[in-house]
Amino acid sequence: MGIRLLKSQILAALSFALLAGCSTDSGVISKKEANQQISSTSQSQIQRLNEDTALSERHQDVAKRPIAAEKDRQSDGFVADIPSRQGSSLQVLASEDRGREAAAVSATIPENDELKVAATQQEDERPEREAAELAAAQQEAERLKREAAELAAAQQEAERLEREAAELAAAQQETERLEREAAELAAAQQEAERLEREAAELAAAQQDAERREQQAAELAAAQQEAERLEREAAELATAQQEAERREQQAAELAAAQQEAERREQEAAELAAAQQEAERLQREAAELAAAQQEAERLQQEAAELAAAQQEADRLEREAAELAAAQQEADRLEQEATELAAAQQEAERVEREAAELTASQQEAERLEQEAAELAAAQQDAERREQQAAELAAAQQEAEHLEREAAELAAAQQEAERLEQQAAELAAAQQEAERREQQAAELATAQQEVELRQQQAAELAAAQQEAERLEREAAELAAAQQETERLEQEAAELATAQQEAERLEREAAELAAAQQEAERLERETAELAAAQQEAERLEREAAELAAAQQEAERLEREAAELAAAQQEAERLEREAAELAAAQQEAERLEREAAELAAANASAQKDAADASAGQRTVELGPNAIALSATSSSLIIGAQTGTQPIKFKTQTNDLILKGETLSNRGEFNKAINSYTIALSTTPKDSGIYINRGFAKEKSGDINSAVLDYNKAIELNPKDHRAYIARGIALANKGNKEMAMYDFNKAIKIDPKNEWSRIKRADLFTEIGDNQKAITDLTIALKINPSNTATLYSRAKLNEESGLKTQAEGDYTQIIKRNPEHATAHANRGKIREDLGNKSGALEDYTTSLKINNKQANIYNNRGLLLASLGNTKAAVSDYNEAIRLLPKMSEAYNNRGSLYIQQKQYDEAIQDFITAIKTNPNYGTAYANRGIAYEYSGNMLNACSDWRKAGELGIDYAKQWHNQQCTN
Repeated sequence: MGIRLLKSQILAALSFALLAGCSTDSGVISKKEANQQISSTSQSQIQRLNEDTALSERHQDVAKRPIAAEKDRQSDGFVADIPSRQGSSLQVLASEDRGREAAAVSATIPENDELKVAATQQEDERPEREAAELAAAQQEAERLKREAAELAAAQQEAERLEREAAELAAAQQETERLEREAAELAAAQQEAERLEREAAELAAAQQDAERREQQAAELAAAQQEAERLEREAAELATAQQEAERREQQAAELAAAQQEAERREQEAAELAAAQQEAERLQREAAELAAAQQEAERLQQEAAELAAAQQEADRLEREAAELAAAQQEADRLEQEATELAAAQQEAERVEREAAELTASQQEAERLEQEAAELAAAQQDAERREQQAAELAAAQQEAEHLEREAAELAAAQQEAERLEQQAAELAAAQQEAERREQQAAELATAQQEVELRQQQAAELAAAQQEAERLEREAAELAAAQQETERLEQEAAELATAQQEAERLEREAAELAAAQQEAERLERETAELAAAQQEAERLEREAAELAAAQQEAERLEREAAELAAAQQEAERLEREAAELAAAQQEAERLEREAAELAAANASAQKDAADASAGQRTVELGPNAIALSATSSSLIIGAQTGTQPIKFKTQTNDLILKGETLSNRGEFNKAINSYTIALSTTPKDSGIYINRGFAKEKSGDINSAVLDYNKAIELNPKDHRAYIARGIALANKGNKEMAMYDFNKAIKIDPKNEWSRIKRADLFTEIGDNQKAITDLTIALKINPSNTATLYSRAKLNEESGLKTQAEGDYTQIIKRNPEHATAHANRGKIREDLGNKSGALEDYTTSLKINNKQANIYNNRGLLLASLGNTKAAVSDYNEAIRLLPKMSEAYNNRGSLYIQQKQYDEAIQDFITAIKTNPNYGTAYANRGIAYEYSGNMLNACSDWRKAGELGIDYAKQWHNQQCTN
């Protein structure tokens, strides 16, 4: 009504102005000012619309505004809105000035022209009165605009109250659901029964999900998400509480999901509101992950019996999303991101296997609790976004008002066309004034007045051109008006939607009364709220909830049924608790064992052959041999334990995969087998072995713990756990397990061998030899065990026993080159040089690539006086291993005996070059220099050898080089 009244007043004022006409320059100026006042309102409205629809372009370049009037305002100094009071005061000043000018003119013109001047004066004053009337009309229009704004604000407030009522009703429903869930916490058995009922509900929810998938693209995978949540809840240590917590989260975010969908619908309907659309797009990008979580929780809410009303509302909203193509595109992008997330989940699945013990799980839960706090902050941020969407509704109403204003702008365009006609008349009036100026040529003041009039006419011409441009702009504004009319129609549809929501609010008000009744019925759950807050804090478990959930989704695909998986995880949770207790008990036993081991004696005799050097007199020759080349044997490795398990397909598949090195797949196979045979300790042992081989020793220990719990008399589990603990460096606990295995089965060979390895690591060779001896009594044919005892006897100085062990190995395998070489070294040490020479020769016949054995046999031949054969062996050793410094040193020593000093010096130089810290080579080269008559170099080499720890070389230097 206010806008129509303003239009009628403006038209009336224009009609009055056209009837009155214009005759003076001051009238032209007044019209110009009035036109500026009138056009400023419409132009400011156009400008606001332009700024709303092209905000980003304004930021980039102010000169690129799509409305042509904006450029004109910048170039012509256009004022967007001139207050009417200021315009009136300026017009009064102009009137006073013109009065004084008219008085000056009348003093000089003849009496017969006074009547014309008076008429002209009245004609000049009449446009001023018209301008004042127009200013008053402008003020009235502004008042009506303020009233319209107040009405719009009132409408916005009403809509806000309606939305708050809807939110309050949803919150009430959420409170009721939380109270029902708290009642379900009474006992674990009741919760299990509820899960069974929910499984039945999920079957129906699946059909509902398929229907919703056709209705809206965002509900496509809702059922799968629900199943994933079930498995996720079951996987956690307190699986039942996790399921309840996630259902609570679903209820908490249900309202946020509804609000997000409403925002998306409004964004589609407000296609012209480009600025708002861009803002919503940014928000959608920021809330991409939140949207997925909201959709997942929405499906959980659908599983609840009380979610029927929510399902109906989603059906209606799905029908309204027919034109939401942009939303479909976004969901496709989210599907792509979900595929990437699936790959990430597979990686997390491998990492999840590295979870070690209940203590680490507790730490993970603590971290997840911190992440729940972040989730709470995210919920608060969503509430803020809901408030922003309310502001978007207000913006839509604002656009509706602008559409009405643009309709007024159309009428304003017609008024400007009339003004253009008036300006044409003003042009004719200007020509008439020029004629009057010619008649007043005799008056100097009249000349000055004419000059002023000429300037004013030039300005009027510019004003006419400006009005022509404005007419063209108004033509474009007409097109914009038609577009806004279409938007107004869309907004009318939105208004109907608002009315529908009001009806729903009324229905929710009735639900509120029902909620109050249910609240009275659940009075006994006064502590339920505190429990809910505790569960919020426990959402610690969501730290890696998404990743863990995806891993569980893949594992669940292999389970026969969701209920069996839930039961299995409950048993595993109990097993983890028992494992923790078992770990504590083992720690106590380990402490006792540590005290017992502290009293044990350690025989750390190191019998490995070292650098063998013959000390001679001042003019003798020093010979050396390498030790590392004398005792060479295959180190006994840790072999996989072969356990007898059930011969079903899953176990056989797990063993096959483990043998191929595909340990993760083997673990999955064993896990599925355990779901049907949870009491088979052998499967736990096999799975623990696969986990250990994959690098997850901590998780393997947990499986061994479970196997021991199921069968405390299974020595295999103790052996396996002992090996795992030894690999972790926990020798005391490993020793306890090996002792326990031997106590259960004293005739088990493997437990003796592994305990012997552990005794060797801690330096107790005698106990290791005892265990290996017992193991050989249990299985005399184990050559590897016999070889290990031979090396331990040799290292412990028990050379005769070591020789006997090597002899047995040679009897079993005459082609064992290493056994021949090691027995030859022992025989040489025992003085049996002929037997040693025979063993070295036999070893080289079996394997002629052993440079160290050639070097050792060369030493033996040199000691027997066979210098030529010794040199030949040294040559062969150097050929096989050119950087063998010991062979160069030993051959140089023989060259000194043969008085080939230059050759000897060259060999010693090569030996020192290969090993700069080879003190024996320095000492022997000093001897070669001495025999060559170069005492200076000899003294230098003996001094260097003394610095490297060769004491006899230091004596030679003190005796022969100090004078």
